[in-house]
Amino acid sequence: MAIQFYLTDDGRAAVLDAESMGLSIALSHIGVGTAKYNPQTAASNTALVAELEQYPLNGGSVEPVSRTLRFISNIEPTVTADCFEIGLFTSSGILFAIASTTGNSPLIRLVADIVCIATFGMKVEDINVENLVVQLDPHAPVSVALMNQHLAHSNPHPQYPLSTDLANVIWHVGSWHGTDSTQYDPSVALKPLFGYDTSWMLLPHIPYGVEDISQPVGAVTGISTGSAIKAFTTRIWKRLRDGTSEPAYSLTADKAVVDEGGKVTFKLVTSGLDEGTPVDWLITGIQEDDISPSALSGQFIVDATGKASYTLDVVEDNKTEGNEFLKFALTYIPNKQATVLIVDTSKYPEGVITYYEGIHEIEILPNQTVQFHLHGAMGGGGGSIWSGSSASANATDGGEVSCTIDTSILTAGGGKAGSGGVWGNGSAYHNGQPGKGGLPAVLDSGNLFEQIEETAGIDATTYSRWGTQKGADALSSILGQMTGGGDGATGIGDERWSFGGAAGSGARVRAVFTNISSQRVTARITVGKFGEGWKSWGNAGTDGGIGFAIVETYNDNIEEIAPPVPALTMKNIAPITDPAPEDVVTVSGTILTNGIAMPYEVKVKVGAAEVSAVISTEQNSDNSYDWSAVINVGGLSQNTLVKAQGNAKHLIYPELISEFSNAVQKTLTVMITPEPEPEPEPEPEPGTE
Repeated sequence: MAIQFYLTDDGRAAVLDAESMGLSIALSHIGVGTAKYNPQTAASNTALVAELEQYPLNGGSVEPVSRTLRFISNIEPTVTADCFEIGLFTSSGILFAIASTTGNSPLIRLVADIVCIATFGMKVEDINVENLVVQLDPHAPVSVALMNQHLAHSNPHPQYPLSTDLANVIWHVGSWHGTDSTQYDPSVALKPLFGYDTSWMLLPHIPYGVEDISQPVGAVTGISTGSAIKAFTTRIWKRLRDGTSEPAYSLTADKAVVDEGGKVTFKLVTSGLDEGTPVDWLITGIQEDDISPSALSGQFIVDATGKASYTLDVVEDNKTEGNEFLKFALTYIPNKQATVLIVDTSKYPEGVITYYEGIHEIEILPNQTVQFHLHGAMGGGGGSIWSGSSASANATDGGEVSCTIDTSILTAGGGKAGSGGVWGNGSAYHNGQPGKGGLPAVLDSGNLFEQIEETAGIDATTYSRWGTQKGADALSSILGQMTGGGDGATGIGDERWSFGGAAGSGARVRAVFTNISSQRVTARITVGKFGEGWKSWGNAGTDGGIGFAIVETYNDNIEEIAPPVPALTMKNIAPITDPAPEDVVTVSGTILTNGIAMPYEVKVKVGAAEVSAVISTEQNSDNSYDWSAVINVGGLSQNTLVKAQGNAKHLIYPELISEFSNAVQKTLTVMITPEPEPEPEPEPEPGTE
């Protein structure tokens, strides 16, 4: 904090008196106190309001060109206190100038028996500076000069080796140093020794020579026991020349999703590494027999361009394991990893599996019981166009979803599309019509199914032309509420006439099947496409929701586990004091992914205001992502709740949006400094009115 002194009325009068008599004003000492006030309105003060101590001046001068008074004081406090007022006094005890503050940050902080040397400055624009002199403490200048000389010397204690010289011998450029801490950073840890930032790099592999050449990497021989034990050193740092940048790494996968039987390639791009440098990698989240080659660890070898790649095959193992996340990470370089979803394409249903658009065949084992949940796709919303074209602006119907076993067929019909609206003029136009709900159908010629439940989709309706032609709601499912029929377009004509029709929702069919034969039975599931809204020109309708089929297995003794969802965290927020209108605060936290892939979004609310958080693209070591948001706190006058809520888009089907498992909130503490109470009016002296 800058300390600004203001000339007092008595100080100005003393200068004028000295000038008229040809004398000088001797400035001899400073005083410090604990009172808070505005020094610009305290020119009439003749003393500090709450003085604690005084200290002599031991240096200073007046610069006539810049009209700056500089003075130095040797402060030797006998008390510990925060001081909010400082006074400059003449040798006759006149308060010449004062500095003070109304804030909570002290101008100077005293600690008992801790000596400091303080230098102050004061602009003296409108008085004659030729009459000002600084009167020095006769005992202080020698001690101050000796101390300053001692502090300025490059080696004031020649009997001791310099810490920098010793550090440069031990931690010389090119040396390797191991640690068992993943948080250790030598550029930070060793800065007190060197007195400046040194440059280091993490070795991306465990080099030979760290352990016995005959032993596996990561093992050492115990001196007392002679037996091999796992090495404690998990990171090795190498010192670089000062100012050198450490190597940079980028790790990517060519696919975010891969089916069993497919391939995936991981690509490494580096800078600052020599050709031939090994970079260790590690695979987690899967088993050795899930991939070929089956190694779960290995090394990249960097080429002359700093690049390397590794390709693996995902084994089609005919095991039902469910979808898995393969995490490919650099072993010794933190936060460098790529995650790939392996989609289980095996034939045997276990637990609960959801099938989306396409044709799927599953085999049902002897004595196995399954329940089918078929949900037809939603129709699309009709558009609105000008006349003069042969086009109708109609949307498309939602596809049906069916399950066929032998000659028995279950069908959940798709929702019907809304028709398009056409505008010619006020006497020649028509509005789009709403679509019907899909119809269920059961053809069980083999009497294979039990507990059959058929529910028709919901018909769309016509709403006011001034509002949205909202599509019909989807029927409920064990996945939760899904997207319904597409919305019709806003009318393109006058007063919103010729609006598009909304779409109906798909039907639902549920049925139970038990394979009572001794052979495997094949069920063929066909999931049609969602209805597309009109989008070619004019006003567009929206797409309908997707169709899907859910297969539940009852007798496989697999405990049902709720699908993982991301979890949101928020860090505590530091308190703020007297926020100004333009003040902002950064709030932050992490997204614990729990295996759910990007992308994510996080919204932060403060009162009625809402901002979008910035989400890091770098994964942390625990597979989480950091997020942060800048919020405006201007005008806040009381403690306020800051809330965060997030969404995660499904990796394969972005139409499915899952809320985070939790919303989080923290209290932002707002402290308001009370206005100082006015000083009481002085009582009149006896005998006066």
